[in-house]
Amino acid sequence: MHPSLKRSLLLGGLFALCIAGVASAAVLKGQPTAKSDGSSITIHWDSDDETGVLGYEIARQVGWNGQYVVLVPSMKAKGSNQPYDFVDETAFRTTATFYKYRITALYSNGTRSDPFETGVSHTVNSVKRTWGSIKAMFR
Repeated sequence: MHPSLKRSLLLGGLFALCIAGVASAAVLKGQPTAKSDGSSITIHWDSDDETGVLGYEIARQVGWNGQYVVLVPSMKAKGSNQPYDFVDETAFRTTATFYKYRITALYSNGTRSDPFETGVSHTVNSVKRTWGSIKAMFR
């Protein structure tokens, strides 16, 4: 391969990585937040520029060292500058007191943004956890 062609391909690849990095960094305004009401956890974020964004993947880590589990494989994008809320109503099923959430933008070209993360302390009493499990059996 000719050296000038090799250099052009390298510069083009670096430019594409820079563009992708800028796009993924601009998809959310600030950091997402997580709030517990003692029963469920609400994750909130605001979108910025959603050009090319199809949706968001939401994953949860239980405890400090748990594995991430995908809760929502693809929440449909609403458009730029929109608020989003996801309510995790399954958090009562575990006895952990810390939950970490990861939001990843999914692009139409098949790429994914770097994950945006937030965490929250969440304590559910045993009566509520048992009642929630009984209700879940009848859904």
